[in-house]
Amino acid sequence: YAAWSLAPARDPRAVPGLIQQMSHPVWRMRAMAAHALAEMSDVRARPAMAAAATDEAWQVRVNGVRYLARFDDADARARLRVARRDSHVMVRQAAERARTP
Repeated sequence: YAAWSLAPARDPRAVPGLIQQMSHPVWRMRAMAAHALAEMSDVRARPAMAAAATDEAWQVRVNGVRYLARFDDADARARLRVARRDSHVMVRQAAERARTP
């Protein structure tokens, strides 16, 4: 919950540690770190959050999609199109809300 609680603080000093947690073997840790990074929208997290969009846990993928929705470039649009066909409804809905062609 420590990672999750960093989201409202939006302290940029937390970003490197949160990025590091994105490779944690426990999906709950990745999900909480991804949530905080999605809220912060820090560009340093882009590689980790692009990978999050294809994580095995939907709770991580949905946050990767939320993060990518804030960008309007070819890579983000392509990843959001893929997410619209995700196996989990929450990920698909997050991608649809992005409204990226």
